[in-house]
Amino acid sequence: MEVHLEEVVTKSGAKEFGVRVVDVRLSSKSILDVIVLVKKKLVEKGGAVDAVVAITFERNDLKTAEDVAEMVRLFPSIRSVTITRNNLSGEGIAQLCRVLETRAHIQELDLGHNRLTDEIAQPLLKLLTSPVQKIHRLVLRDNNLTSDTAMALSKAMMETGLCALKELDIGINDLSDSGCMAISSALHINSTLSKLNMDTNIITMVGLQSLGEALRANTSLTSLSMRHNNLGEDGVKLMDEVMETNETLADVCLRGNKSTLAHTSI
Repeated sequence: MEVHLEEVVTKSGAKEFGVRVVDVRLSSKSILDVIVLVKKKLVEKGGAVDAVVAITFERNDLKTAEDVAEMVRLFPSIRSVTITRNNLSGEGIAQLCRVLETRAHIQELDLGHNRLTDEIAQPLLKLLTSPVQKIHRLVLRDNNLTSDTAMALSKAMMETGLCALKELDIGINDLSDSGCMAISSALHINSTLSKLNMDTNIITMVGLQSLGEALRANTSLTSLSMRHNNLGEDGVKLMDEVMETNETLADVCLRGNKSTLAHTSI
């Protein structure tokens, strides 16, 4: 059973731990074994239950979120939840959201590589405007999401005072130009997002022009990745122009856009 306990020492000298459960086919019995093993490792490393701040489930054949819920319940200081390559069902996502919406301390949620569809992802997006939950980092990378999810994300990001999202990774999906335009609309209003990744989303100059207009007004975004889209040299030139007027956007990556100008970050 591969259960890893990774230790991090904070600036204050306190010990914090992340739990990684990899390639373990989970059942109600095995999750209890995982919890017992984690507690044993904590004792060996001189850590307490409330020192566990992150959990990762990868390739566990999860269908529901019962195991995640049990870990969150028993380790109350968890701030980061990662569930990747588990092909969660719609009911599994809904169940996960019911758990997370009562846990105000969860700040990071990574559900990359799960083949999520727009319909399955909808409950997740409601968490972004929850008066209780404050998600700061959301990763939906490498799923089956389209412009419909981008529009829902855009609507949530426009809820100033409720949405606290700082980092959004929706790379390797099917947002297309309409999805890029939806996210761009939110950037005219949103003032919390600092990092945005829309790699590999079939975005062309049509979508980028909308994004460029938004970035001329936006003052919160510091990092943008648009690798492996269909922007061409005109797209790279446009982003050069944007960066001349945008004083906060410091890191832009446009590699893989069939341009001789995009061989490095600009």
